[in-house]
Amino acid sequence: GAFPSDRYAVASQVRHHGHDPAEWLTEVAPREESGLLSTHDLLAAIDTLQDSLALVLLGGANYLTGQVLDMEAIARGVRRINAS
Repeated sequence: GAFPSDRYAVASQVRHHGHDPAEWLTEVAPREESGLLSTHDLLAAIDTLQDSLALVLLGGANYLTGQVLDMEAIARGVRRINAS
């Protein structure tokens, strides 16, 4: 996942606007067998949440695992639903 400070900053903004982060934030977990995020899982979450999704916040590289995400494919999925 993201650095704890990243999640804290986003959760603070959600609370600032009067919402509960537990209801308004969605995190996609890494796959259990590999410990890595799956582009397929990220795109599936984007599709599932498209009617309520405003922002996708990801780091392009995971500093713990060294994984580099396919940001081009993810950005295409986000643009397709007109989110940021």
